[in-house]
Amino acid sequence: MPGYGYAVCWGVLTLLYAQSGLSLSAIWREYRYIPREYEFYGGEHFWGYDEERGVLYRFRGPGEAETLWRGPIRVGKIGLSRANPDETLLFEEVERLYRRSARYRVYLFSQGQPAAIPGLYQEGEILPDGRVVLADSQNLYLWSRGHTAPEKLTSAGASIRAGTTDWLYEEEFGFTKAFSVSPSGTCVAYLTFDNGETPHWSLAYYEAGSVYPRQHTFPYPKVGQKKSPRGPSSSFPYRPHR
Repeated sequence: MPGYGYAVCWGVLTLLYAQSGLSLSAIWREYRYIPREYEFYGGEHFWGYDEERGVLYRFRGPGEAETLWRGPIRVGKIGLSRANPDETLLFEEVERLYRRSARYRVYLFSQGQPAAIPGLYQEGEILPDGRVVLADSQNLYLWSRGHTAPEKLTSAGASIRAGTTDWLYEEEFGFTKAFSVSPSGTCVAYLTFDNGETPHWSLAYYEAGSVYPRQHTFPYPKVGQKKSPRGPSSSFPYRPHR
């Protein structure tokens, strides 16, 4: 009967492929079938997002979920406020980077509606006064409500990045956010990473309709090679909110 078992497995896979668009791209590039993670707030409030219905919801305790908002934004992750239980950051994925990282459009959800923050970022955190600290793939920024463009807080360049981990630390230690705001909201601590001496690796992406693969080159230290040194932990105070 082993042949029968194999036939059933292939039949199920064929059915899944036909009905859901199962493909290598959907699995490994879009990460369509990985479980999504959401956060608890204060041990009591649980926020979640129903992708099929486009609904943002929250549990305040036992019972039915409270529907907070319904709209076209496809929320990839949620960043809760430590000071205001009615505010959160919504991250809409634009470009997948590595296993745990991506570039997102970031929205501040407040008073029942999301407001877009200009730019694309990997991480964000809400300050107690309502401002938002953001990190792209290289620097940290501060965005205030009513302002068009965020203020640049760090000046990392070339091979140095501040506030987010590189591929090595993301893959080996499982985190991408490398900054944290103090409970008072007056300071932010962050890590820096320097890949100036790290060897690079080119990864080939084979795309439909393309004759040649697309090359993606990134710092990739093999065993015995120089790795990206983690820079010293840094912190700086904020100017008072006006």
